[in-house]
Amino acid sequence: MVRSIVANTVLLVLLLLAFRPLHTQARRRLDRTSASVQQDKLPADHLELAGDEEEVGVEERRKLGSANLKATRRLADPTNPEDHKVRDLPGLPAGESSALSHYAGTLQVDPARDGNLFYWLVEKPTGAAEAPLVIWLNGGPGCSSMDGLFLELGPFRLSGSGQVAINPYSWHNAANMLFVDQPVGTGYAYTGRPDGYAKTDAAINTHFTEFLEKFFALHSRYATVDSASGVRKTRPVYFSGESHAGHYIPNMIQHLLQRNAAAARGQLVVDVQGAALGNPWVDPPSQYDASDFAHGLGLITKGQVNSLKEANEKCKALLKTGRLSQRLCFELLDSVIAATAAPGGHRLLMYDARKFVAHTSSFPPGHQEMEQYLNRPDVRAALHATGNGKNKFEECADPPYDALAHQDGLSAAPSLADILDKGVRVLIYSGQYDMVCHHLGTENMLLALPWSGRADWLRAETAVWAADKSPAGYVKAAKNLQSLLVLDSGHMVPMDQPARALDMLRKFLAGEAFGGQPSSLKVSAKAPPGENCAPPASFPPHQRRASEAVGDGLAPEQLPGGGSAFLSSAAAALVRMEGHETLLLSGSVSVMLLLFVALSCCMWQRRRAHK
Repeated sequence: MVRSIVANTVLLVLLLLAFRPLHTQARRRLDRTSASVQQDKLPADHLELAGDEEEVGVEERRKLGSANLKATRRLADPTNPEDHKVRDLPGLPAGESSALSHYAGTLQVDPARDGNLFYWLVEKPTGAAEAPLVIWLNGGPGCSSMDGLFLELGPFRLSGSGQVAINPYSWHNAANMLFVDQPVGTGYAYTGRPDGYAKTDAAINTHFTEFLEKFFALHSRYATVDSASGVRKTRPVYFSGESHAGHYIPNMIQHLLQRNAAAARGQLVVDVQGAALGNPWVDPPSQYDASDFAHGLGLITKGQVNSLKEANEKCKALLKTGRLSQRLCFELLDSVIAATAAPGGHRLLMYDARKFVAHTSSFPPGHQEMEQYLNRPDVRAALHATGNGKNKFEECADPPYDALAHQDGLSAAPSLADILDKGVRVLIYSGQYDMVCHHLGTENMLLALPWSGRADWLRAETAVWAADKSPAGYVKAAKNLQSLLVLDSGHMVPMDQPARALDMLRKFLAGEAFGGQPSSLKVSAKAPPGENCAPPASFPPHQRRASEAVGDGLAPEQLPGGGSAFLSSAAAALVRMEGHETLLLSGSVSVMLLLFVALSCCMWQRRRAHK
């Protein structure tokens, strides 16, 4: 008896130590706070400069930019588009700058809280007056669309010395591109109050609709008055974005279509024609689970898949109760990533399963240089991104993420189904090696999507999308829905495959087919098992409880990472202590109670850790 009490006491102490709060990765879909930028706000009279300047005259120009910043900080929204024209972008050769037509600045969307969104419009070099408008949004929540502009599909590329080069595969060669920082608090977008961040989809839609009203009023050439109805109708508008934009965009389009239907004379009608969503985070219940994807890559065993599937069912059950921010659901991916790590070394990059990194702060490549460049006063002045003098540019900011974290598990699949039924053309493209928003989860979501074309979708065959006589990807289409798997790419398809991404956009805008001959493999039209949209789960190494492992009746090799990935080092050591296996595995009531108390205390102490 005494020996049992002593053993239980030792077990409790070791578990408390083992499950002490450890650092975890902030789970974002591209979409993590950069380690290179602190979260502090800058004083109103100061904007930090990053890096040494060697170019003659650049420091003087920065001082001038800082002076202009102070002079223009409190100006109201402009009434003339020329007030937002970008005339001289620092680092861009004069000849290249004069050849571009681009505009940038902030527009107020919430006067009560001084909420403002930032935009950068880059017009098509030829035929801009007839070309459609493509709105690009990055995800997060809270990650700037300057990722898209500088690192993926936009017109510019940065060097470490602050020089700017032209991207030959920029999407502005196919359409007028509008890059928007939203929600409020993202990138250059800002608010003057701590309660100014959007907490719901309704708030995001309200802010974005106000932004569009002001954008089309300022750039009035993009909208004309319909002689019959008297409404102001825009030229064709397409949305595109990646990651968490897969949640924003279906909701935004649904909201705009509802407003369009009720528009009266003189009101704005946004002519939304389509949406191209890259590695989209649409339906968390279908997309949290990464077990099948990881198993296909050989990262985990079938036994570990079984364990994760059990956890996934628990995750889905929690989401059904309306509790939409669940650590259990986040850990469905996190535990797989943790199980790939070498001791003290590199682990799989969730944004590209071909790569192993020491930390995700290295991704995407070039984001530190972008942050340094966009925090320069002369750059901010050139872009009219004056803000309120306090907001510092961060690639991925915490306040908008934190404001929306409570609805992480909320599905946008009903909105996607609704806009499809209303005739909006939708292309969903997925990078082959993205794990955080992997193509299997997207495929499961689309198979279960409750729209009028579902029967056709279940029967649809795939075809090869070819580029230069080589497969570039595989496409499936039914009615106004297409899905495209892009080979040799990860979470940020335009960054990994710039030429093919531009070709993809051109084909989508023109309504051209991607594929040729259908695949010779036959299709079964059976619906997927289970309910619509179910979430995947993954657990970090220190998360899975020893009691959970025992209670589930799983052998260590059935747990992700062979068991040790789910158990803390101390708990795992206890499992293996010679002569004590029967003590831990006996399932005695006292041991289980001690485990429950220890884990409850430790889990209560944990907080989401940032990089």
